[in-house]
Amino acid sequence: MDRRRGGDRRQQVSPLNWRAILGRRRRLRRAEDRLREDLRLDWYEPHLLAVALAIVILCLADAHNTLLLLEAGARELNLLMDHLIQEDVRRFVALKVAVTALSVLVLVAYHQVALWDRLRVQHALYAVMGGYAALVAYEVFLWQGPVLLFFLFPP
Repeated sequence: MDRRRGGDRRQQVSPLNWRAILGRRRRLRRAEDRLREDLRLDWYEPHLLAVALAIVILCLADAHNTLLLLEAGARELNLLMDHLIQEDVRRFVALKVAVTALSVLVLVAYHQVALWDRLRVQHALYAVMGGYAALVAYEVFLWQGPVLLFFLFPP
């Protein structure tokens, strides 16, 4: 039995409304909402912005170091990226950064979703950032190997 009286009290929110632009929800309130995979928040924590920017910046550093290593005689092992580099370097960088940024955007939007029992998507973001940091450090080591070894282990 429906006890409501009158019409629907909900109002359509204009996309130019300040609440629509700034968002309202900062946390999922109910425990059952946290278990649902289709819910996202309007407002995200500042550390997620820092992690997302770090991943995109590390992606740019990876592209830069890859191009420097290729000039020094290295070989690209990823066949798709090798094809893009041979075709057009700008397209390589643009596609690499665009795919990374879009992936990070999706991961940030679903950062609350639990992948397994305790592991959330947010943890995957940290793992991606750590992986990119390790990759860039390895590329810097390859790029400046003897010089870097001299500073780390002086004679």
